[in-house]
Amino acid sequence: MDEQVLMLKIQVYNNEKYFEINFDNNIKIEDIKKMCQKEFKYSNKDINNIYLWYIDDDNDKNLINNDIDLMEYVKEINPSIFLIKLYVDINNKIKEDNINEFNEKEDKDKDKQNNKYYENDIEKKNKEINELEKQNKILNSIINNYKERIKNIISYYEKTIDEIYNKLENEIKNQNIIKDENINKKIEHNINNNNNNNNIQSNLNNNKIKNNGKSFYIKNLEFINNRCKKCNEKSVDSIYKCVLCDNLFLCKKCYKNNKDNTNKVHEHNVFFEIIYPNEIIKQIKDDINENNKYNKIINSFYKLINNIFFENGNISLKPFKDCDTKNLNQICKDMKSINKEPIEYFSEYQKVYIKKELIKLKSEKINLQIAEKEQLFLNRICEALNN
Repeated sequence: MDEQVLMLKIQVYNNEKYFEINFDNNIKIEDIKKMCQKEFKYSNKDINNIYLWYIDDDNDKNLINNDIDLMEYVKEINPSIFLIKLYVDINNKIKEDNINEFNEKEDKDKDKQNNKYYENDIEKKNKEINELEKQNKILNSIINNYKERIKNIISYYEKTIDEIYNKLENEIKNQNIIKDENINKKIEHNINNNNNNNNIQSNLNNNKIKNNGKSFYIKNLEFINNRCKKCNEKSVDSIYKCVLCDNLFLCKKCYKNNKDNTNKVHEHNVFFEIIYPNEIIKQIKDDINENNKYNKIINSFYKLINNIFFENGNISLKPFKDCDTKNLNQICKDMKSINKEPIEYFSEYQKVYIKKELIKLKSEKINLQIAEKEQLFLNRICEALNN
């Protein structure tokens, strides 16, 4: 997330005009003096005689000697902008005074035996210590202020991200996506319950045969959809029904075992054998082959996606490579042959699996990486469909 930029505005005045400088880091007194030389047309020899002053509320002039002095007098305008007004002049006298001060110090060093000078030195040092402590408190206050603002910014964005992820999670729940069910089970469910997926029935009504007189509504035919009591499998060509019991069916293998008492399933041994018509047997076998073909193609597509977006059960952050999709052209061609859209199936995969994992991770950086990877994969699907 972006950090808030903290800006320092510096306004510099002389007797005729002023200019303004904006800093966001690395404030240097020498840079300000160079700007004064440029804006006020001072000569090169005057650069060492440029002095910056701050005039406080008591109208006292305070010389700015270093960057710490500068920070001492800044004032806050708003949470992200600070301001200080400086006055500039060129004064050789200050330089001379500094020389005199140096000479006086030298004289004092020669007379250190005088207690008066010792006391003045102590007093001066104490004053310097007090000034440094004052500056330190000011700097600490500024630092703490920055820390508090950064903390509030981080808290705000963390709260915003949590709200976004909670909203996404609620949207997934509202779409009734079964989180713990894998893709193959979802496909099988759709095949058994969606007429368009398995092509066994369409425009379901009370009739048992379609208008074209060729394909039967298998689901509506008696006995065809009954499962074996023992193995729970459906039969392809015939089924055995107990004469004495209602709704008790056995497949051919289980019926034989029951009759021979090798693996007794039912107490009765008297069964009807219900043999399916040849047209029904052919249609059932065709449907089974079609469903197997469907499952094979769709499973190949999901296996390809898994290899790209997941590794050892976790989201894969490996960069997308064209070699990862070397079989995509053929898979897309196969899906089109069974009237399935790869983009729609990838969209469902994103909702059920990828977004679910991203919600757990709660990482904006990973979100961006995976979004880029998803876009590249979609581009490859479009290329494959256009080939």
